[in-house]
Amino acid sequence: MSGFSYLLWRALWEVNLFSVPELYVRCQAAVQERGRAERLFLVDQIGETNWQRLLAVWGLPDAEAQAVTQLGVGAVLTEFFVAPVPLAYAGRGAIARLGTVANLLIGIYDDLVDAGAVQDPLSQRTLQALLLGQKMSLGEAPPLVVLADEYFRQLAMLPEVDARPQVVRTLRHAIVKMYAAERTTLDARGHAARMAGWQRKSALPFVVMALPAWLVATGVCPSAYCRHLRWLCRCGVFWGWVDDAVDLDDDATAGHPNRVGEALDREAPPVVAARIAEQGPRVLADWRQITPHSAGLPLAVQEALPTCLFAVLGHSLSRTRKEVSA
Repeated sequence: MSGFSYLLWRALWEVNLFSVPELYVRCQAAVQERGRAERLFLVDQIGETNWQRLLAVWGLPDAEAQAVTQLGVGAVLTEFFVAPVPLAYAGRGAIARLGTVANLLIGIYDDLVDAGAVQDPLSQRTLQALLLGQKMSLGEAPPLVVLADEYFRQLAMLPEVDARPQVVRTLRHAIVKMYAAERTTLDARGHAARMAGWQRKSALPFVVMALPAWLVATGVCPSAYCRHLRWLCRCGVFWGWVDDAVDLDDDATAGHPNRVGEALDREAPPVVAARIAEQGPRVLADWRQITPHSAGLPLAVQEALPTCLFAVLGHSLSRTRKEVSA
């Protein structure tokens, strides 16, 4: 764990975002079990050959394990994200599954772009074709195209996809903006342009994962829909700060812009860590406010955000709060 990541981890403890470490050990085991189940389903849809091609393109030495974790995190986080939406029980599984595909696709694409992929693994032309619902010839398609096609295939099967065009338009707009932001944050010149790209890159993945829930919802209350959309963006911005904290050293080595790095040029590390950490309790409090009966949800859903943050920051899950604050 980098020095700043450790500072942020301590700051998150201090604002009581985390509770008992043993809880997260159990939750992490549940995330891995969920990831293995989602892997089986996804491979059944795209085929073992395409799955192996996807891992090969990603190029990580532990790509299989990383993919399982991404799928498990995607499923658990999506269930957390969509808890404010009035969903029938049967619809929750389809939305969580869609979120797992989105999370894996976004994660791999982000890694490849950050690594300086010579050829765009998912071209703008291909994305536009998928957004328009055009059928793709997947025989020799790049593996990220296969994965994106699976996302749009599942999306098209949601029951209200034709009846709620405003939701679909917002989702498509978010996908286009998110795609553009992946390049903007690397290529933009000037602080304002970088920050605008960073905001979209941080906020919009959670929108892409969770907004489809309104295509399964029992109804769409405009005010509830807008509150949920705004909350997703705030949650994504908070997560983006944490993600940049984790990537701080790698981004500095690669010469990539990093919002935490820019903040550290202006303020002391403990101050920056505290500013980031204080967003966490607000995000959770807002979630409880817009989520009916949140206290009655499964513990894994209630603790999804802290659990995933706990893991992302890379600390030892067996350490106690007393040891951390000593």
